[in-house]
Amino acid sequence: LPFTRTEKKGSGLKKSIRVRCEQCSVVLSLHISGFALALRVCVRARSADLPPSHYLQAIAEFINSNKDMAAATQGNVHSIHSRQEWDSKLFDATTNGKIVVVDFTASWCGPCKLIAPLFAELSVNYPELLFLKVDVDEFRDISTEWDIRAMPTFIFIKDGKAIEKLVGVNKSELERKVKFFAQTAKQETAQN
Repeated sequence: LPFTRTEKKGSGLKKSIRVRCEQCSVVLSLHISGFALALRVCVRARSADLPPSHYLQAIAEFINSNKDMAAATQGNVHSIHSRQEWDSKLFDATTNGKIVVVDFTASWCGPCKLIAPLFAELSVNYPELLFLKVDVDEFRDISTEWDIRAMPTFIFIKDGKAIEKLVGVNKSELERKVKFFAQTAKQETAQN
């Protein structure tokens, strides 16, 4: 569908894009504020004679053309999708002397969803750490290997070994630990 971009504002984690479909005049707006994502659709009365499938197609094309904004809600968190990817990320972190922060989560876990925006924000604010997310239902072997018994569980890993563990939703403690390990990483980098 032919879109005309009518407005684009902001940068980083605060963006807004508004486009208008030239065929039906439907206006689509995508907004990110922090780590919240919202899509708003405004259909004008004069285009009411078009089939609903037209609007769904317009929305799908709009979202596909703005995937970078949707991805921004994840920050710099790398979701693990295979055992090989997990092993590779840990190997790279060990090789490069990087501290890894892992969020062991589950799609059905309410507290996990509650703390996810903070975890994403921390990943942006502390790029000296590597932030990973592992779904415990998808990767039971990894969860068992790291003795995960509750969600969310955050494990800090250095040189392939757990150096700290935080269980549950404790935002201030998670923030404090991330900040501490980020400062430690900066000091180690400065010494080398």
